[in-house]
Amino acid sequence: MKKKHNKYRNVRTEYRGITFASKAEAQYAEMLDLLTANGEVAWWMPQPRLRLGADTIYQPDFFVVEPTCAYFVDVKGAETAVFRMKKNLWKKYGPCELRVVSLKNGRWSSVSVIPERAKPVSGCGVLLD
Repeated sequence: MKKKHNKYRNVRTEYRGITFASKAEAQYAEMLDLLTANGEVAWWMPQPRLRLGADTIYQPDFFVVEPTCAYFVDVKGAETAVFRMKKNLWKKYGPCELRVVSLKNGRWSSVSVIPERAKPVSGCGVLLD
């Protein structure tokens, strides 16, 4: 079986029957499983789809629910112009915090956190297929 690279040279990787866009995303999923087993994470969901505004669909890598909070996570190796645009839309329409993380030298680090808005905006939220 040939490994397929995307345009950023990431290798699509399967973990627990789910195909992730990169090895880093699959490793983050594995870490979330460990945190769930330890009780630090109540549950998590891969690749949720959200509507940001009237015409933009955004699919972060994870939705994570801890005992005291919930947030979305996007695993990034490099920030693209499209992601910068979606980050700005998140500031306006995102339903809760978006944590952007990166894997460097085998360690996870927070690149940025886009804070939660004070008031929810109607018409946005997790899309259920």
